[in-house]
Amino acid sequence: FFQHVDSMLLGHKQFVQFNIITICRYALFFLLLIFLTPAYKVEGALWASIIGLVGANVIAFMYLLKHGPPIFSISLSFLNKAFIYGAKSQIGLVLSQVNRRLDIFIINLFLDPSHVGYYTIAVVIAEFPWYISQAAATALFPEASGMKREDAYTFAAFVCRNVLFIVLCLSIMLLVVGRILITTVFGPDFVV
Repeated sequence: FFQHVDSMLLGHKQFVQFNIITICRYALFFLLLIFLTPAYKVEGALWASIIGLVGANVIAFMYLLKHGPPIFSISLSFLNKAFIYGAKSQIGLVLSQVNRRLDIFIINLFLDPSHVGYYTIAVVIAEFPWYISQAAATALFPEASGMKREDAYTFAAFVCRNVLFIVLCLSIMLLVVGRILITTVFGPDFVV
């Protein structure tokens, strides 16, 4: 439901509201995690996640109501197409996640768990620039989908060049300050 509501906000090009909801979701989750986990352990963390998600859904739904009331109609042909597409998409998503994290299982197979920890920290920091491209893609799709084909090509190329430049600069910066960052955030034991 949350992704559906998020997608509708992006379809209306409500990027500010989309970001507000995302920030509210994680801020609420973080605050509840701090207060509920010490007292309720795993159940507290689970409730923090559920309440954060439900709270963000309520805020998102209130934003969407500004565009008009929801229309409840059922189209069986659409549901059939959506189910088939969703099933294929879900299989692709699961395989993608396995592909992205298979390296951790392989490293754990040949090395000890401490090396897996070192490798995981390095991967988390190295993946940081991806967030820039993911943010650009989130805004690019709704924007480009409403353009003429030629304008969309030009716009996508412009965004791609700028994102590539930003990611390159950020990667160089991480190369320079990576060791300091790892030492500061995770401690000197994680520097190899």
